[in-house]
Amino acid sequence: MAPRFPILLKNLKTLYTKLDLQSQQKLEECLSQLRQCKLPNNQSLAEYHEYLLFLCAYPSGNNHLLLAEKELSRITRELKKRRNKSSKSLLNSGLPFTPFISNFSHDCLCWLSELSECRLEISNEAHSNLNELFQHTLPSMERSYTTAGYSNKELLDTLGVKTTQLLNFYVSQFKNLNHSPSIKDYLFDQLGLEVKIIPTDKTFSRTYNRLTIEKIYFQENWSKHFDVVELLNRNLPEPKSLNSLQRKELITCIKKAMALNDRETDPTTYLDAASLRLYELERGISVAIYGMIASRQLPMESYVGYTLFKNGFPVSYGGSWVFGERANFGINIFESFRGAESGYTFCQLLRVFKNTFGVLFFEVEPYQFGLGNPEGITSGAFWFYYHYGFRPMDKALKKLAAFEKAKINKNKSYRTRKSILQQFTESSMVLKPSKKIPLSLPSVTNKITSMIETQFGGDRDVAINECTRLFEGQTKIRHPLNQDQQNILYEVALVSKALRITNSESLTLLAKMIDTKPIDLYGYQQLLLTFLKKVNN
Repeated sequence: MAPRFPILLKNLKTLYTKLDLQSQQKLEECLSQLRQCKLPNNQSLAEYHEYLLFLCAYPSGNNHLLLAEKELSRITRELKKRRNKSSKSLLNSGLPFTPFISNFSHDCLCWLSELSECRLEISNEAHSNLNELFQHTLPSMERSYTTAGYSNKELLDTLGVKTTQLLNFYVSQFKNLNHSPSIKDYLFDQLGLEVKIIPTDKTFSRTYNRLTIEKIYFQENWSKHFDVVELLNRNLPEPKSLNSLQRKELITCIKKAMALNDRETDPTTYLDAASLRLYELERGISVAIYGMIASRQLPMESYVGYTLFKNGFPVSYGGSWVFGERANFGINIFESFRGAESGYTFCQLLRVFKNTFGVLFFEVEPYQFGLGNPEGITSGAFWFYYHYGFRPMDKALKKLAAFEKAKINKNKSYRTRKSILQQFTESSMVLKPSKKIPLSLPSVTNKITSMIETQFGGDRDVAINECTRLFEGQTKIRHPLNQDQQNILYEVALVSKALRITNSESLTLLAKMIDTKPIDLYGYQQLLLTFLKKVNN
């Protein structure tokens, strides 16, 4: 009698990451047997799907890849048949033809509503008083309805909004606040809106959300031991030249990867297409980096998002807050793809940011290795970063870490106590190739706050006006400026005054930032690098 699905799935779990010949032969036999099994309609199917995705992203050979792809196709056909009666355990799994319920920002929801491969519907009622929200969005002639004491239902009935129109109504109303993004975000969050995504095509799934690639990289081994310094210093190839269709495919894949994994970050939601670059690296890895549209950019620093692909599959995402030679860095690996080459993947990302932006000082905040993140403590994430050259900024914790590392080296079975791992979260970890610590944005902000207090009596309006007037006089800024440029003008004027910038070359660099920051992520970083080097000198 042939083994049942649960037994074969358990066997697959022990084999799918092993690359030795004997394990690969057993893996092929296991996949062949699984093909003969009836597919379950429960969480076991989702688990099977995860192993198959991993095998497609990290295939050891063409035969294993074909077997995995065929099984993904079989799962897709079966789920299409079951689309109206799929198990609740597959909700939010990202499998083909299975629904997804989550909260999304207004901008993300607008993007999702334009996709042809899914449809959206509201999954809950609004949590807030709609009168308080729509007094800011309705046409002026209709705002009197919001003061008539109507209930939510009565207000919607008065406005003639049918239930089938409700989602489109909400989306269109908040578009009226696009000119005030932070206010729009705050008010839209008050709705507490949950949206159900119903896929109408297999492409809206983690199974088929992948880039078209020219050549598959077959995994002969795992890159666990490599020269970190050499990799970080290795030159990058030129970004891939993307035509309009490739660029659209890349952006769609990046955004769908987040939605299908129930994630959302500012760089993906507010992605600036003009800033998008794709680097094709070794071992089937490619890295996309991208900044944000001008209305969503942060003061002075650049919040740069990334998505890392393996054989076309999005396997990792995150972002870096870049400020000159310094950057806070965060990495997240999608659960399906953990247990492979996490360290190598991480260092490839650092390589991209080091070479593209001139970053020499990487900082990882304590959340990444345990602060308010129990999984980071349980997994011993601190030692992951330590292995690749990161050290605690706090001198006492750095000494404690070295002491613990010596214990580990002496006794391979030794495990650092949770209490010590939690103690490590009292400090950030940094990777720095030189002893010199670059200027940080918080230190600049502190100088601005101190200046406003001591020179302007805490009056921020007066401070902005006076600093702007002084800076305009020093640099002969040309007017008129659009709103995005005006915002940068206020920022650089405060920086110039707080840092006591008087030489013409530095003032000219700050003035150039006004035109460059809203439209050119990379050009702005070069200006900032040059300016900060002059300040530090």
